[in-house]
Formats: sequence, structure tokens, C-alpha cells
Amino acid sequence: MTVSTVVNHEQYDGNGITTVFPYRFRILTSSHMVVTTSDPDGNISVLVEGTGYTVTGVGLVNGGNVELKAPLKEGWSISLDRKLPAVQETDLRNQGRFYAETHENAFDYLTMLIQQVEHEVDFLALKKPSALVEYYDALQQRISYLAPPVNGGDAVNKNYADALQAGSNSYVDALIRKEAEQRIAADIAESRARAVGDANLQSQLTGKVPLEASAFSPISWHAQRISNSVSIPPNMNAWSFGPAMTIQPGQQVTVGDNSYWTIANGEVNE
Repeated sequence: MTVSTVVNHEQYDGNGITTVFPYRFRILTSSHMVVTTSDPDGNISVLVEGTGYTVTGVGLVNGGNVELKAPLKEGWSISLDRKLPAVQETDLRNQGRFYAETHENAFDYLTMLIQQVEHEVDFLALKKPSALVEYYDALQQRISYLAPPVNGGDAVNKNYADALQAGSNSYVDALIRKEAEQRIAADIAESRARAVGDANLQSQLTGKVPLEASAFSPISWHAQRISNSVSIPPNMNAWSFGPAMTIQPGQQVTVGDNSYWTIANGEVNE
């Protein structure tokens, strides 16, 4: 016989009904047929002849069928592969008779082995698409069970990347927490300082503490924001830095009778 086809692999998807799957290549014995199934998660199982399946068409050029004991589930897939042991079992004796069929079978076996290796290289091995390029093409397939990197040029697996990202997130989170704590502390300090300033301002306005010197008025304050309501007593002038003053919502400045509140830009509020 001849090896008239390069096909040595078949692959099908399950539908929950079909049990018979054809193959189109020659196998010399039923043990040369390897039947493998894969579930939707990619977990593979090699079936055992007799308990998992039966095979017909052994020795036929056009192949035969593999029949499962149970239908292949929907979402599952099955592959039928010819797998030959890499041995040479033809014994040719010196000055023995020439049997053409014996020699042809030996050549067929070698051809099948070559096809087997070619299939594994073309479809199962991670390889470069050409000798001209300097990269390997995974053909959009996942690469599983990759070890953690050691050297700078090593490939990185997802666990390593996730751990690195988690560490980075933890570091960033720590920085954010620290910055938030610093901002809160600064806000508290600023609030306290404003409270002290407002209290001091009100004390000045009521004459309970010595007034700060000013070229414009015996009452002055330098902050440009009034956080708490204040009152300017009657017959008293007040002065503050400008060019604008901000009064917090809900607060107010009450100017007493015959009193003035002067902003540094020259505007006068009565």
C-alpha cells in the first residue's frame, strides 16, 4: 500500500448526540489510534480503547470510524490522532528474499512517522513563523504553566503580573491614605487656626485685647476669609487686606452704627 494522504488527525465538536466520528487515514493497529477529549475549560482526557471507545477500519487506506461509548457532550471537543512508536521492526536478512510488500510497509511506516512529527511541529509546537524573524508566534493561543520569571528577558505569567499589580495597588493605596491623613491633619490645623484667629478678631473688636496696629484703623485682620460671623462695634473703624474678602456661607459681618469696614483696595462698606 501507499500513504496517499497527509491527513493523520481529525477533530470534532460534541453536540450531546453523536457517538461516531470518522477518520480518513490509515492505522496499522488499533493501538495506533489516540482518542482525546477536552471539556469547555480545556481539561483533556485520553480515552481507553474498549471502555471509552471502539475503532473500525484498521489497516484500511481510507480509514474508518471511532465510536464512543457515550455521546460527546455539547461544548466538548474530540481529536483522533495516529500515534506510532518510533521503532523499526522490519527484519531484512542478508541474501534473503525480496518481498516488495514488506519493504513498502516499512517505507509507509517511516512516512507515517514523518507525518506525525510534521503535525506535532506545525500544530502543537510554539515556533517562529519564519527563520527571518526574531519572535515566536502563539497564534492567539494561551501558554499555560509558565514558570515565574528570573532574568530580565524572561516571559511573565499572569500570577506574577497580578502579584506585581497588587503590590503596586497597595503602595498607591498607602500613598493615598497617607496623603489623605496629611490633608485631614492640615484641614484640622487650618480650622483651629481660623478659630483662634476669629476669636482673636472678635476680641479685638470688643476691646478685650490690644488692637493690632494699622495705618487705617485701630481694628484690623489680615485673613481674606471670614469663617465665623463677626460684629464691628458702633463708632469703630475696621480694616482688612483685599482686594476681596470671602465670607463663608451662613456667616456675616455686622457693621455697627457710625462704623466703617475698609478693604485694602479702597472700597468702603457702610
